[in-house]
Amino acid sequence: MEKLFSTEDVPPCDRFASWHEVACRTILQHDARPQGRRAFRAVLERGTLADVALLAFKNSPMSFARDRKIIARATGDEFLICLQLRGTMAIEQNGRKALLEAGDFTIIDPLLPYAGAFPNSSSMLLLKVPRLTLTEYLGKKTSEIIARSSKSSHAPSAEAFSHLTMLTRAKAESSDTADILDQALKLLALSFSATNNIPHRVEGDAKHAANADVSQWSNADLFFLIDSVRHGRPFLEIAGFLGIGEAYVWLKARELKLDR
Repeated sequence: MEKLFSTEDVPPCDRFASWHEVACRTILQHDARPQGRRAFRAVLERGTLADVALLAFKNSPMSFARDRKIIARATGDEFLICLQLRGTMAIEQNGRKALLEAGDFTIIDPLLPYAGAFPNSSSMLLLKVPRLTLTEYLGKKTSEIIARSSKSSHAPSAEAFSHLTMLTRAKAESSDTADILDQALKLLALSFSATNNIPHRVEGDAKHAANADVSQWSNADLFFLIDSVRHGRPFLEIAGFLGIGEAYVWLKARELKLDR
């Protein structure tokens, strides 16, 4: 792994903008907002193993989203395997939500809209795996797998997590590279085929849940959100009433600067 970017090399006023530019170019095109621009910190490292890109990054609290307009301009065709090393990440895609804690991982499909947040300082390892490659290992409809949280408390998931993080120490030029990668992806597939903690699907308002569009909020929904946050109602409870995911509520509250 080689260091690609650090905000420590950038003036505070330009840190998030510089990070976002590098992240869009190296990781994936997306929209993002930091919790605090001048206090924002991030580091990005990059590596390659066979046809898999390895990206390790640390970042301050921020929200992120990828909508249909961005997807329409996409040129790549990979799945993202997101391994939470430290902190937490909330993400929602395809009507399903996942909350990753340290030791958990999930798979995201960049060709479908998603939204999420790092509510605290976070460290993540992200693998960009060609769609065809990962599909061969999973052997099932990817719609059943994306945005499912594979928990560290589940033994097959813990073993898969361990092998996947070991890929950062593998030598790209080693003759064992293909075997190491093959074993890690087989364990990944096993972790999803075995009994696991599968978050429930978000039911409710189709304009939010089905289309995964957080921009279309009615005045009544906005009033309910603002009033509920001010009265200390939990985001999960607000999300259940509105029929959308908790991550969407968190993102909208951040956008409206609603402090808890």
